[in-house]
Amino acid sequence: MNFDIEEIKQNETMRNDFISQYKPFIASFTSECAHRYVTYGVDEELSIALMAFNEAIDRFNGKGNFLLYAKMVIKARLLDYFKSSLYRENKKSFGLYNEEEDEIDELKEDAIQRYADSYEQSIRIAEINELNEKLQAFSITFQDLVKSSPKHLITRHYVNNAIQKILERPELVEKIMNDHSLPLKEIEKNFLIPRKKIESYRKYIIAGIILADSDLETLKEYLPFKK
Repeated sequence: MNFDIEEIKQNETMRNDFISQYKPFIASFTSECAHRYVTYGVDEELSIALMAFNEAIDRFNGKGNFLLYAKMVIKARLLDYFKSSLYRENKKSFGLYNEEEDEIDELKEDAIQRYADSYEQSIRIAEINELNEKLQAFSITFQDLVKSSPKHLITRHYVNNAIQKILERPELVEKIMNDHSLPLKEIEKNFLIPRKKIESYRKYIIAGIILADSDLETLKEYLPFKK
């Protein structure tokens, strides 16, 4: 799902709608952290998680996967709460506190990082598989990309600049996606880019356009240009 966090930061209505839309996501992850089912309006953990999600919106710098970042902030804030005397008092009042079995209080910051690394890796693997499927529609393999990637700095700059110019023309991107081919004559005519300069990098250019036009946010970090 696509969303613009920078725009959400500036618009209170959009922010409220965005948080409301992701309340099930927040509740699910909070239940996972608390090792029990939690309910809005009942469990303090969810109030903390909501505030953490809102904090994540303010602090996100636009790099990486926002939902992964939000999970890290939520887990860090819940960790602080689990270690607090307020959490212990709440558990005692419900007859839930058992010092020997209270494993949550033993969570460490490095555990949060290990979880984040593992989660990000799983996202990256899923996105690589999805990108592979998209490339297959164009009869392109990852091996093809290795072979067709420009090796010299000046050539890479030239080819990446061509990709950016194409991305600025949505109708051309749509044509490429529908036809599963790169219209070299049209590109040469519209952008004055000599066909012979980019023809051997056709598969690399198509892959760049596919990725830039996708919602594969983790892999997009590796693009040498911005859409």
